[in-house]
Parts: sequence; structure tokens; C-alpha cells
Amino acid sequence: MITRRTLLKLAALLAAPWGLLGAGGAGAAASAVPDLSTEALADKLLGALHEPRSAAVLGRAALSCGLCQSGPAALERTVGSLLVTLGLDARTLAAADQTQIRACLQQACRSDFAAGRTALLEGWVLSYTELRVAAIAQARLQAAA
Repeated sequence: MITRRTLLKLAALLAAPWGLLGAGGAGAAASAVPDLSTEALADKLLGALHEPRSAAVLGRAALSCGLCQSGPAALERTVGSLLVTLGLDARTLAAADQTQIRACLQQACRSDFAAGRTALLEGWVLSYTELRVAAIAQARLQAAA
């Protein structure tokens, strides 16, 4: 059973200061090209979670209830729609640190709840942002298996 505390941790809903999403400091290599593949962007998003495996459990539940889809095309659509929701492009996400990603996720979840963009999953009211993150976690964990 997932507790609300774990759910909040996995969704990375901890308050975090917002900073500029720069591509690095003076020491950053100018020739470094970030990996902008769907899988790399998904992993970057999941790297900001405290409990990605717990998110994957929710993703499996969402998949079984029909709240999300599986497969590479679904992963690409889900990552793309989440980037739009977060107001980020692929390069900005690739350059962001975990604190910045958490802040974006937190704001998106708040906006979802305020706008009523929620779904009921196993007794939990989750924002659409949380559901998409859970679907991404499930897809990436499944791909790694």
C-alpha cells in the first residue's frame, strides 16, 4: 500500500526555489550535445523523483485501469505532453537540475488540481501531471527489465 507521504515524495511535490534553467556555468563544455531522445528525457524527469519505483507501481495501476497507454509511441506522446505542461522544451529539460524539475512538477500539479484536471486511481485523487509521470516511470522500468 502506498501512503500519501510516499505519493507526495514520488511526485516530487517538495517546495523548491525556482532558478534560471541555464545550460551550465563557465565550466560547461560548449561542444557538449545533450541527449534529447525520448528515453533520455524520460530518465531526466524520473531522476527528479525520490521514489521512481513507487511511481511505476502507480503507472502499472493506471495502465490496468486504462488511464494511460503503453509502448514506445505512448511514451513519446506522454513525455511530449508533459514537457508542454511544464512549459519546457527538450533542451531546457536536459539542462535543468533536479530541483528545477521538481519545482516545475510541483507547479504543474498545483495547476492541475486548481483546474480540476484530476483522476481517481485506487482511492487516490491524482493530478494529470502525476499520472503522466507515473506512466513514464512504469514504461522506463518495464523497458529496463
